[in-house]
Amino acid sequence: DIVVLINGIPVVIIECKKSSVDVKEGINQNVRNMLPEYIPHLFKFAQLVFAINPNKVKYGTCGTGADYFVEWREDKDYLAWQKEVCERVISDGQILEQDKIAVSMLSQNRLLDIIANYILFDGNIKKVARHQQYFAVSRAMDRLNGNDNVDAEGGVIWHTQGSGKSLTMVMFVKKILKEKANENPRFVIVTDRIDLDKQIKDNFARTSMSPVRAGTGKGLKALLADKGNIIITTLINKFETVIKNRYID
Repeated sequence: DIVVLINGIPVVIIECKKSSVDVKEGINQNVRNMLPEYIPHLFKFAQLVFAINPNKVKYGTCGTGADYFVEWREDKDYLAWQKEVCERVISDGQILEQDKIAVSMLSQNRLLDIIANYILFDGNIKKVARHQQYFAVSRAMDRLNGNDNVDAEGGVIWHTQGSGKSLTMVMFVKKILKEKANENPRFVIVTDRIDLDKQIKDNFARTSMSPVRAGTGKGLKALLADKGNIIITTLINKFETVIKNRYID
């Protein structure tokens, strides 16, 4: 129903429904239309794909299955901005959910940020960040750049199981590498389980990055000595061994 073009390229596809129709119907239409026998070329360059009715909005990206379309929840720090924009452009004062999400995800700076930094390929599957991943990485970058007016250099991002912590890490690393390339950043990712260590290493590898995995304290020391190793994964006991032996500060 609506196609958003940037320089003539269709980057956002929106299927609209009236309030009495469940957005699931719009989701199913989008998923169907991506199939080879329908209009896959429309979705070839699509970055965001929406199914909306006035009171509910769900989004995914090109190739997202119906079960993986999700809702966006705006961060509390940006609600005033969202409201101000809605009030400025909606003449009758009837602000609906579709209006709020249009501001949150399709405002120029936000849309370009999502496209540039929060969409990636995990293996051959194209994925877009959920709202909690977007704001976690955004806040972490503010902390890293000293833009959050907090006298601290570290922080905690808390995730529930299945909320996408591995891809949050990937997006955070990618954004650091993009914005701070001249500082030659390197990353050591420390976990407490062998299976999780392998999983995270594999997640980075599937997103076109080149992680290396340290299986021993000496192995970690050797990997750290080679400045070509940008992303290193290891277990906490191996990391503690390196720290105790003063291999790194």
